[in-house]
Amino acid sequence: MFPTIGHLIHLRLPIPTLGVFVALAFSAAYYTFLLELKRRQVVDHPKRLMDKMLIVCGIMGLIGAAFFSSLEQPQLFAYNGLNYYGALIVGSTTYFIIAARHGIRFATAADIGSPGMMLAYGIGRLGCHL
Repeated sequence: MFPTIGHLIHLRLPIPTLGVFVALAFSAAYYTFLLELKRRQVVDHPKRLMDKMLIVCGIMGLIGAAFFSSLEQPQLFAYNGLNYYGALIVGSTTYFIIAARHGIRFATAADIGSPGMMLAYGIGRLGCHL
């Protein structure tokens, strides 16, 4: 187990490994989504839409993760970690809602979002395991 980056690379760095991998997951998802939006040409300004999606979906995903974790272990005012299913369910639902508001059909949004969601999920899970 490598709770900090310092444990992983054998240096004195107190940076949590999970936080680094969550940031990497956001970055990878952003880049992958942006490439897919540009390739599909479904919106005029894909970068502007992706900035909004990254912020809103990221915040909602973290809220969903904390909420699902509190459902698993209901203790008042206790932080027990995060639940990755909650992040995936709430984050992807938020993504589809934003896409629908911008006139992107569900099937097209799923086609655009699937590679980025899979990549982000895999990177985030690596952070959980480390």
